[in-house]
Amino acid sequence: MKIAFDVKGTLVGHHQEKVRKLFHYLVCPENKMFVWSNSWEYAYTTVEDLNLLATPELKKSARDLEDWNRPLMDIAIEDDKSQTWLGAKKIIWVDEIPDDVAKFAKKLMEG
Repeated sequence: MKIAFDVKGTLVGHHQEKVRKLFHYLVCPENKMFVWSNSWEYAYTTVEDLNLLATPELKKSARDLEDWNRPLMDIAIEDDKSQTWLGAKKIIWVDEIPDDVAKFAKKLMEG
């Protein structure tokens, strides 16, 4: 799976502990992890500062990815519910991540 995590309000923010746990539970050879932001520099710095096994990326809309003939992310983890335009098949809102992060991550991996 291709999984993208937003930075501000997501990996860095009020729910960051839960979000970072989810990130680490999802890191495995089957998944390609991305940290994306509206600023590539912000994504890159976050990957470096948090020592994440991820590729920094600019956020893309579903339309942009389709126009460039690139696949959508399978999952995007995001805090801002106005960003429904993100190029992902499924968006998981930060405030909907349950406390049992391990069980939630396992459920995501199973599809």
